Amino acid sequence: MNEPQQSTDSHRVPWLRRLAEGGNTVPILLAIQLVLHLALYCNTLTFAGISESGALLGKLDAILAGDRPKPLYGFYWYFTPAYIAYFFISIFGTIDAYYIFQCLLATLTSYLVYYVTVRISGSRMSGVVSLLLTTVYMEYLLLSSVFYNQVYENFFAVLFLLLVIDIASSGTLRKTILSSLAVLAVVLLSLFFRNTFIAIFFYLLLAGIWFLVSKEAKSGAALLFLSVIIFMTMFVIKPLDHFREGEYSPPAALEFWGHTTYGGNGGEVGFIYRENEERFNGRLEAYADERRLSEITPEVVDAFKASEVRRFVTTTPHKWLFLQMKKVFYTFGIMPQRDGLTMLMTGRAPLTLVPSAILLQVPFLFIILLFILTVDINLRRIFSLPGKLFLTYLLGLYLVTAISVYGAWAERYRIVAVVTFIIPVIGINIERLKILVSRDGRKELMIRLSFVLLMVIIWGLQAYEALVIHRDRYLGAIDKIVQ
Repeated sequence: MNEPQQSTDSHRVPWLRRLAEGGNTVPILLAIQLVLHLALYCNTLTFAGISESGALLGKLDAILAGDRPKPLYGFYWYFTPAYIAYFFISIFGTIDAYYIFQCLLATLTSYLVYYVTVRISGSRMSGVVSLLLTTVYMEYLLLSSVFYNQVYENFFAVLFLLLVIDIASSGTLRKTILSSLAVLAVVLLSLFFRNTFIAIFFYLLLAGIWFLVSKEAKSGAALLFLSVIIFMTMFVIKPLDHFREGEYSPPAALEFWGHTTYGGNGGEVGFIYRENEERFNGRLEAYADERRLSEITPEVVDAFKASEVRRFVTTTPHKWLFLQMKKVFYTFGIMPQRDGLTMLMTGRAPLTLVPSAILLQVPFLFIILLFILTVDINLRRIFSLPGKLFLTYLLGLYLVTAISVYGAWAERYRIVAVVTFIIPVIGINIERLKILVSRDGRKELMIRLSFVLLMVIIWGLQAYEALVIHRDRYLGAIDKIVQ
C-alpha cells in the first residue's frame, strides 16, 4: 500500500508536525510497539486462566495428540487459534512462535490503524497520533499474550474498514469488485474467530442508503449489493456450517444476562449476588406453578429466561433503556480489565494492584477523554461528514452496540471499538484541540468540558460502587488473581 500524501494545512501542533515529518517516525514507532508486545509476552506467566484461553489450550493439546475437532462449536466457541498455533508448533517446535506471530499481527493492525487514519484525514500527522495512541494503549499491548481471538478481531475489523473505504472512494469498477470480494473474504474469515461481523450486512445496508441519499449512487449501489451478497452467503448458503459442530443459534442466556437485571449489578454474566439468584429461583417456581409444570427442565428454564426478558423490556422499558446506557458506560468505565490485571500482577516481574491498575487505566482514560474533546458531537455535522469519516462513525456505532447492548457487557470487549473507532477519530480530529483553546472555540470547549466532567462523575460513582459498596466482591476477585 502506498501512503497517501501528507496534508499541507498550516494549523499544526509544532512538535507533532516535526514528529510526523520524520521519515523514520512510523517504522520506529512500530518497532517500539513490537518490542512492547514481545516484552509483555515474555513477562506473562498466566495463560490458561485468561478469558476462555483454557478451552483453546485444551483443544490445542487434543490437536497435538492427533484429534481434529472442527474449528467452530455452537454459537461462540472458536478453536481456530488452536489450529494456527498447531501450524507454528509444527514448523518451529514451540508455541513461542505462535505468540510472536500474534505480536507481529497486532503491530500490523496498528499500522493499518495509521493507514486508515491517513486515508480518511489526508494528514500523516493524524496517522502518527493514532499510532502513538495504540503504542501506549496497555490493554491492546497485552492482547498478544492471550491465547484467544481478540488479536484477530482487531485485525479484521480495521481491515474491513479500510476495504469499505476503498469501495466508497469511487474508484474503477474493477477496483470496486476486487474490494467487495476482499470484504466478503474478510467477513467470512473473521467469523472463524469471533461473531463481531455476524450482522455486518446491516451496517453495509445503512452505509449504502446513506451514500444514495448523499447522491453518490455508485458507492451506494456497491455497498447495498455487497450487503445482499454477505447476507445471502452467511444466512442462506452458510459455508461456515461445514466447519462447525453443534447448533448455530444464540443461547437464551446471551440475551437474558444482557437484558435483565439478574446479572451482578446489571447486564453482567452470572448472578454474583445471592439475592439475584434467590429472586430468579422464586420467579421460576412461580412461572412453573402458573403453568402447572411438574418438572423444571432446561427447556423450561430457557423459556422462563425468554419470558423474563420480554417482561422486563415491555413492562419497564425505561429501566431497560437505563440498563443499556449503564452497560455502555461500564464497558468504557473506570474499573481495570481483569485479564490485564491478571497478567501484570502474576508476571515474571509482578506488580501490585495499584501500579497494575495505573498502567491499564491511565492510557485508556486518557484516550477516552481525548475522544470526548475531539469527536464530532453535532448531529447535523455528522450527517454531512465526508463518506470515509461517516463510515468510521457508523462502524463505531455498530461495534459499541455489539459489545455493550447486544448481550452482556465486559471491559475486555471494548478494545476493538477503541482501536477501530475511537483512536482513528482522535487522530482525524486532533487539530480540534487547537481550535478549542482559541477565542472562537471557547463555547464549544465549555460544552465538551461538561461532557468530560459528566464522564469523570460516572467514573467516580463506578469506583465508589466497586471499592465501597461492593468492596468484598471486587477485592475478593483481586485476591483470586494473586493466589
